[in-house]
Amino acid sequence: MQSGFSKEKAYKNTLEITQIAAKTIQKKNEFLGKIPFEYSLFKLFCKSVMNKNYPKKGWNIVWRQYDNQEIHFDMTSCIYGDS
Repeated sequence: MQSGFSKEKAYKNTLEITQIAAKTIQKKNEFLGKIPFEYSLFKLFCKSVMNKNYPKKGWNIVWRQYDNQEIHFDMTSCIYGDS
């Protein structure tokens, strides 16, 4: 508890913040989904954006599917859960 938060409280806060961010992104994606070829553009930049926001130091992302239909990945470690 170095930061003043218990691990459980940190997980709860992280989940809440992540859900708020996901809802914001969902609204943007609903709009973008109406644009022709949006998925192709999203896929073009997805990995570079993920690498910028989640660098190798502190994060481990395993890409499971990255094709013209779907993108799936597992985040197997992160700086918040591993500290």
